[in-house]
Amino acid sequence: MVAESDDEFGLDAETAAAFDDDDDDMDDFIVPDESDEEVRAPKKRKRPSTQASKTAKTSSPPRPPSDDGLDADLSMPASSTAQQWVFDPNNPQPAKQRPKNTAPARKANPAKQKASQTEPEKRYTWLANIMDSDKNPIGHPDYDPRTIYIPPLAWSKFSPFEKQYWEIKQKFWDTIVFFKKGKFYELYENDATIGHQLFDLKLTDRVNMRMVGVPEASLDQWANQFVAKGFKIARVDQMESALAKEMRERDSKPSFKKGKDKEDKVIRRELAAVLTSGTLVDGGMLQDDMSTFCMAIKV
Repeated sequence: MVAESDDEFGLDAETAAAFDDDDDDMDDFIVPDESDEEVRAPKKRKRPSTQASKTAKTSSPPRPPSDDGLDADLSMPASSTAQQWVFDPNNPQPAKQRPKNTAPARKANPAKQKASQTEPEKRYTWLANIMDSDKNPIGHPDYDPRTIYIPPLAWSKFSPFEKQYWEIKQKFWDTIVFFKKGKFYELYENDATIGHQLFDLKLTDRVNMRMVGVPEASLDQWANQFVAKGFKIARVDQMESALAKEMRERDSKPSFKKGKDKEDKVIRRELAAVLTSGTLVDGGMLQDDMSTFCMAIKV
């Protein structure tokens, strides 16, 4: 007959004792819940007082002791002393001080004088000894004052504008040439000197030539005054506008001749008229009602 256990699950006495021991051991491994601990109130941080913060801002850290006294005692040379002396092991004489390297003084380039401040003979040497186109000097029986000789070497040194002017002026040396330039008529070199001396026209420069100018609208007035002084007047006009010149340059083909392209970039000009006291026909240019005569001789 089996003895009955008091346990409701029907365990024997030994098995029940073993379970009781296990329950005691499990109590040792139970981690206490944090919620069971007393809740500690957080501590409040105290803000520093305003007066204390102001004091901290205004107060500056102490300065380190100055080394001015030490710097005054230690004077460093501007350059190394090793570079100031020359040592020659084969020469027993005392070392000599190395000469200082000094940069050579630059010579100032003299400023180029303006054309209006120099004589034409200094810029065009062939004007110092004037000859006609046949190389006859002044005073020669066959000397022609209407022309002037320009040596071939001078033509190679002309700018395109100078070349255009002297091609006309060499045939009218004894004539005042009014050269059209934009809205003005300009006189160059000896003609400019005459206009400046007689009529106090302002003397200035154009390229390498001295120059005076008058407005296009007052050409008749100034030409009349030159004719009244006994001069002949030649008027050179522009044969194209600046726009026409640009169109011509655009349509023209490049040339292989040296300097030919530069000449094409100058506005074309030609001789338009020559006025003398005997050929004036404009009533506004006549000085008085007296008759003027023109004589022609056929040889």
